[in-house]
Amino acid sequence: MDLAIGGTGIVELDNPLNKYVTFSHVIDPYVQFTIDVVYMSVKLPYELPSLRRILLSTDRSIKVPDDSVGELALRSTWARLGLLSSRTTADPGFNGYLTIEIFNSSLYSILLRPGDKMLMLYFISGRCGLPIYNGRYQNQKGVTIAKALKQD
Repeated sequence: MDLAIGGTGIVELDNPLNKYVTFSHVIDPYVQFTIDVVYMSVKLPYELPSLRRILLSTDRSIKVPDDSVGELALRSTWARLGLLSSRTTADPGFNGYLTIEIFNSSLYSILLRPGDKMLMLYFISGRCGLPIYNGRYQNQKGVTIAKALKQD
């Protein structure tokens, strides 16, 4: 299934010139504030600078059937321009907009526009052996940054 990107993105502020985050900032996956402080929302179109990354979401909500796993992938044309994506898996029963990380590995900025068809969603069906999804990201809308882990 072809998917387009939505109208906003979240840029990870991982450049040492960022005035909001000190260079020594440490992200603690159990403390939400340390996660929130390194992100900035941007509207598309957006020129993703070289060697920078962005979180994008799909332009529509996805419902993964209970007997399937969804695998979100970057289309090859965008990869040929220098974009790399993280592996994004949607568990059985997931419902919401999918978020994917994109990294610009090229030496040039790459223009991202809302509605760009840059993603493919594959459904892998069968008895997965996985429980129905009921995690932190169920029913998410738009780009969703990382949510702090719960300490056991």
